[in-house]
Amino acid sequence: EKNEIPTDYKVSEFKLLYLKEILSLYGKLGINNQTFHFAQLFYKNNNTAYNENFSLVTEVRGCPQTMHFKFNNPQLVKNLRFDPLNDYLQVQINSIKFLHSGKLLDAPCMLSSNALFSENNIYLFDTVDPQILIDFPHETRVEFDEVVIDLEYLQKGYEALEQLLKQKNIEIVATKDKTFTLTTLMPTSDSEKDCLEKELSKKNITLQKQAEKIKLQNETISSHKTTTDVIMNQLNNLENRIQIQDSDLFSIKRSYTYRLSKFLETPLLLFRPFKLKWLIIGQLTLMRNIKLLKHSSYFATDYYLKNNLDVKQSGMNPVRHYLIYGGVEGRNPSEKFDSSFYLEQNPDIKENEMNPLVHYLKYGNSEGRLPVSNTREHHHEQ
Repeated sequence: EKNEIPTDYKVSEFKLLYLKEILSLYGKLGINNQTFHFAQLFYKNNNTAYNENFSLVTEVRGCPQTMHFKFNNPQLVKNLRFDPLNDYLQVQINSIKFLHSGKLLDAPCMLSSNALFSENNIYLFDTVDPQILIDFPHETRVEFDEVVIDLEYLQKGYEALEQLLKQKNIEIVATKDKTFTLTTLMPTSDSEKDCLEKELSKKNITLQKQAEKIKLQNETISSHKTTTDVIMNQLNNLENRIQIQDSDLFSIKRSYTYRLSKFLETPLLLFRPFKLKWLIIGQLTLMRNIKLLKHSSYFATDYYLKNNLDVKQSGMNPVRHYLIYGGVEGRNPSEKFDSSFYLEQNPDIKENEMNPLVHYLKYGNSEGRLPVSNTREHHHEQ
């Protein structure tokens, strides 16, 4: 028998508060060693700032050697920004290729970054927002529908931080050597000595600040590792408790008492005619709305499942999920309809907790309400 949680089961308030406390602890500590890693490619064809709406995201699992960013339609692009990871990182970029309809384009590009150190296409970042800018020479715009990036993750997270500290130490040693050389070649004139002494004083202050910063970073890394271990133990304990509760729920579901209560549930509704009436009306409305969306070009099942993996894994009917949960959560049923935009532009629908696409199909279209923003419409036309 399939193990399903009863519809009337609710998580206790105590458990919710306990989980919120753990999540808030992560936020307060500012722990940057992410458990969920992803890479993101931004694109634009003008001088505006990079925008999340014009980007592609892919999850990073293990150490993939090749990433494919595919566009639904060919894009005419002037600049690209590749964020290889949402964490500290040392990465090697082997190649970047641009394709149009599967055909490789001859499109040379120039790379720059916000890396602390780069050499031979290896980039070491001292930020959790690493960025590699991809520019085409002479204001060129290139049209393509796929970007293939061949790379190798050398260090991630805390491992990359350790590499960063080594690089900082190398810079300090190099500065000390330079200082020693300047000292041995110190000129004899008083004015030159004064200038050199001022320069050495500035160098010493910089070295001292860098040493203090490295010491603080070492302490922070040690503290974060300790705290992470404690939190992971707490999460493991929570998972064990949840598994025990799931087992208890499964036992309850198989029990005679639970089955008897489920069997008697529908007949008992006959003694509560108002509740039975609203249940029937709700089911009929849901069935009509399911039929409405299935016959509409604004709901694409493949699109919805592709962009909502949790729905696909749950096995729930995608149309039913969108009507009950997805619409009010701002999930998009297709590229033709932006749920979040429609709810923001029509707060009365959000307040009444009505499904945005159902409202648009029944009333909004005839009233001239927009299904997507003008900016997004222009983007799809391109």
